[in-house]
Amino acid sequence: MRRYILIIGCMAAMASASHALEIAVTPGSLVSELPALVNTQDKSLVLKGTAGEEDLALVSRMSHTVTTLDMSGLTIVTGAIPQHMLTGSKVSVFRFPEGVTAIGESAFAGSNLRVVTLPESVTHVGDYAFASCPQLTAIRFLSMPELGSGVFKDCVALTTVEMPLEMTVVPESMFEGCVSYSQSPSEDVVSVGAYAYRGTAVERLDLMRAERLGDFCFADMSALSEINIDLSHDLEVGTGVFYNDGAVGMIPHWQGNMPDLALAYSSGRQKEPISSEVIGEAAFANNTDIGYVALSSGVREIKAHAFRNLLSLEQVDVRALGKNIPEVDPLAFSGLENADGRYDIILNVEKDTNNEWKEHPVWGLFNILNLDTGVVDNTDLGGYAMTIVRDGVTVSVSAGSPIDYLGVFALDGTVLHESRPAATEGEALLPDGSGVIVVKAVSAGREKVVKLR
Repeated sequence: MRRYILIIGCMAAMASASHALEIAVTPGSLVSELPALVNTQDKSLVLKGTAGEEDLALVSRMSHTVTTLDMSGLTIVTGAIPQHMLTGSKVSVFRFPEGVTAIGESAFAGSNLRVVTLPESVTHVGDYAFASCPQLTAIRFLSMPELGSGVFKDCVALTTVEMPLEMTVVPESMFEGCVSYSQSPSEDVVSVGAYAYRGTAVERLDLMRAERLGDFCFADMSALSEINIDLSHDLEVGTGVFYNDGAVGMIPHWQGNMPDLALAYSSGRQKEPISSEVIGEAAFANNTDIGYVALSSGVREIKAHAFRNLLSLEQVDVRALGKNIPEVDPLAFSGLENADGRYDIILNVEKDTNNEWKEHPVWGLFNILNLDTGVVDNTDLGGYAMTIVRDGVTVSVSAGSPIDYLGVFALDGTVLHESRPAATEGEALLPDGSGVIVVKAVSAGREKVVKLR
């Protein structure tokens, strides 16, 4: 049974009218109303009564003129909104059935929903339930349901997700492609699924309790600039976790194995020497800012393309390894070979170990030297003026042109400070107790490196 509701309003002394199609449903009865459902020109549809699975399967066939679907007066026999019920529909406003407990796979995917409040009765939300909804900006949960994969994948306008409690497990692809979403994950998160935040606008991560980070879970995040994650314990980290994160600066010390593609195409780098036993394939490939790499005594294997195309790389410091030469793939430094097939890169080795490194088929292709500092000393600036002064824990730099880079290093290669002042003066504050330091400053394409006490 159906009826029409006449709604009359006034605006500027002119009357206008619109209709809502209302259909009373009993299990199996909606098929008899299919002509009205398919052909209605009304913008609103009201379904009341009780509906079975066969009735809800017909909802997807309703006219595309319907933009408001009110099911608040409907009881669903199974308690679940079926999969694909409103996939690709024009519905922008939806009122949930009373007592609904589950939302099926892709139930609202690709629809025009804008703001959603999920009832407290909902205990399960299926895979991709709200994926690719281009106008969805906010969703509010009144319960903490079990969530499937990709629930909000590619919702490009999504900015707000409210939950009564913080999530501790973020499902796979949950916010992937949500380019407007900038809410950082909770500090209580223990597991982040593969691709979970890929392509989002999140700027900061504070995940000190995390136990698992899935493949590419924080990849392609152009705004991500600060990462605070406890990488000192046995944390499971997937491939490409920070892949193509161009704004990332320093990351915490990484003690476990460095996964494949971990920091490829990013600007991320470590303050301390790399201590990963295994440096994965393409782990730092095409990294934009690395000019100096220090390997600790624990490094045992470097896989193919690990340091591919690090065009700023000037030195690899392996003094901590002594004569314990790690296994290195012949393509580990691919893209950096000169015309002779060698590397115009300094390999800084421990004194009296030169011969061992020179005999290696890969390491022997480097410019092997014994340097006391972690950076090459180059003070010849062709008459260009730059002043670097240390006063206790303060380092001050002044130059005739804006300073493009200011780095301060301990003698073992530990990074104490890095910045890009973009002004003719720059300053670095050192940790208390800093001993001899090496300062590197770059201005107008010219570089100065000094050792200060």
